[in-house]
Formats: sequence, structure tokens, C-alpha cells
Amino acid sequence: MEFFWSITFCSTGALDVARCERLIQAARPAPCTLHRAFDFVKDWKETIQEAIKCGFKTILTSGQAATAMDGIIRLKKIRKEADDKINILVGTFWSNFQDLASFAV
Repeated sequence: MEFFWSITFCSTGALDVARCERLIQAARPAPCTLHRAFDFVKDWKETIQEAIKCGFKTILTSGQAATAMDGIIRLKKIRKEADDKINILVGTFWSNFQDLASFAV
């Protein structure tokens, strides 16, 4: 079983770290995924670091775009910033699997 959180942001558009830490602690030992609400944060780099600190195992994102294909450039930056410290799960519509394969390289 895995838990997904999407209600963990402050009115400032930042991750509510204290609340996330409590929710992740309550969900243990199940791994937790930060939902696509990540796509609406103001500072995605800071949010990646906070998500790691909180204990999230995965971030579900479209690269802060309507579709993953539209967010491909940001997705590559997000993956680089994550630096294998947290999984990046690409979410939303993606119709060209050759493009998806190039993202994985």
C-alpha cells in the first residue's frame, strides 16, 4: 500500500512541512508519494528538498505543465534536482512513447 498526499500546502504556495511529516509518520511503514499538487508550488527546487526531508519516496508531476509532454524540459530539470534521492513519477497524458523513452535516458 502506498499513500498519496495532495493537501499539504500552505496558503503561501509552499509545502506544509510540519503537516507532511506528521502524515508520513502516521502512514509508516507505507511509502508516501507527493501528489501533483507539486505542480503548483512556487519554488519547485525547494519543494523537492523539503519532500526529501519529510520522507516522501516519490513525487508525482507533469513538470508543472498541463501535460507531461508540455513539461518535458522542466521534468528533466526536476529529475536532475532530485539526484536519485527521491523518485520522480511522470503523471498526466503522454502519447508519444519514443519521447517518454528519451526522458528516461
